[in-house]
Amino acid sequence: MNKLKTLMLLPILLLSATAVLGAAPAVFATPNLALQPALVTDTCPSTTCTHGPGSQIQYTVNATGIGGPDGTVFAYQYQITYNPLLLKAVSVDSFGPFFDALIANNLAVPVTSFDNVNGLVTVAVTSLGPSTSATTTKAIIGAVTFNVTGLGRTDQNLVNAILVHNAGGGTLVNIPVTTGSAIFTNSGLVGIADWPLSLPPKQWAFPEQTKWSYSGDSAFTPGCLDLFGNINSTGTLAVTAFVQFSVKSAYGTFITNTPSITLQGGQITVVPLHTCWTPLSSSGLVQVGKYHVHPTIVYQQINLDGSLGPVILVNGSPFKTTIQP
Repeated sequence: MNKLKTLMLLPILLLSATAVLGAAPAVFATPNLALQPALVTDTCPSTTCTHGPGSQIQYTVNATGIGGPDGTVFAYQYQITYNPLLLKAVSVDSFGPFFDALIANNLAVPVTSFDNVNGLVTVAVTSLGPSTSATTTKAIIGAVTFNVTGLGRTDQNLVNAILVHNAGGGTLVNIPVTTGSAIFTNSGLVGIADWPLSLPPKQWAFPEQTKWSYSGDSAFTPGCLDLFGNINSTGTLAVTAFVQFSVKSAYGTFITNTPSITLQGGQITVVPLHTCWTPLSSSGLVQVGKYHVHPTIVYQQINLDGSLGPVILVNGSPFKTTIQP
């Protein structure tokens, strides 16, 4: 009777993904849980758009690498994370054919929950007796439907995932498992670095001071004119980006760059970048006078396979500064 109570409480307690209830089993391969479809890309609004706001998408959770005498599945749990601004979970449509049959015959206990504020779906099932067959090496263990409510990109991740093997004698064993993720975008796959529209153009890029003294500078970096740029990412792919400043005067044109950084897709929070330029001639003289500075974002999108796209330039608002002795 104690064993039955333990099994019924298993999905409700939601064990930690690191919990081990018995010795780690020897399974055929390292089990993996994956979301399908792994990639959905669409461009909306358009005449070909099928994944715009108001549509639905269903994800299935597939388990592979199970089976063998120590890799049968008696219970499982997982959580799916997502961006609640783009997707809303509406239903768990299946727990997989094997567990659906058990549930229909009151031989398994399912537990589900939806958190569409934080973007989290929880799915768990405990059998009250049977486990999957030792010859079953792959199985569907869930199907979850989402409403599409916005435009953009959201990455779905499987977290807190557990597969449980019933070793007999009241011993339950946590089977080590790896997890995959899925990408959904209905605004295309493109990386974009840009000047933040939340800021006025004069705050996109600017100098330390409009009148700067080489000898009197002590606020930021002594001996050089500090140049600042603010950028963000409005695309759906990550980008590598930096700000290039073209400093022009009667002495010629000089180029100085900020460090290059990686921005994730949709990283709309403002990211500050900085570099400094020293207005000294080759003989060490301060090149005083007026300077026209043209800032440019230089970026490349990072494709899903890790390769880089073409170099793209985004000009910002120019500004002036005067260098004094």
